[in-house]
Amino acid sequence: MATVMTRGLHGLLAPLGWLDALWPNYWLQDIRIEDGIEGGRYVVRAEVPGVDPDRDVTITCEHGRLRLVVTRKEKWRAGRHSDFRYGRFVRTIPLPPGAREDTLSAAYARGILELTVMIDERSPAVRVPLR
Repeated sequence: MATVMTRGLHGLLAPLGWLDALWPNYWLQDIRIEDGIEGGRYVVRAEVPGVDPDRDVTITCEHGRLRLVVTRKEKWRAGRHSDFRYGRFVRTIPLPPGAREDTLSAAYARGILELTVMIDERSPAVRVPLR
């Protein structure tokens, strides 16, 4: 009987042990990020090494959400082993209150994609009433 454990933030189930080596966890592909507010800007840094940002990265921003789609193509070489992850990776990030979607900018250097959105500090925080 195989052991099952929850992995990752999304609560996906993944087999462990010997089955892990035979059946890679492709459904666990994710884009790792760090984010925060820096000087009136919301900054997201995404780890996306080994891609061509002009061809392999799509960024959209609408309805208060930043969506990042990255495609990493496999370059197979006979006789080699690789633990690198290939395929289509998607990450959706909610923007903080007051984020101005029309100010989105992006820069890519050394495998890190940096996305910046200005924040209108005059915009009040949204309060959700309790019932």
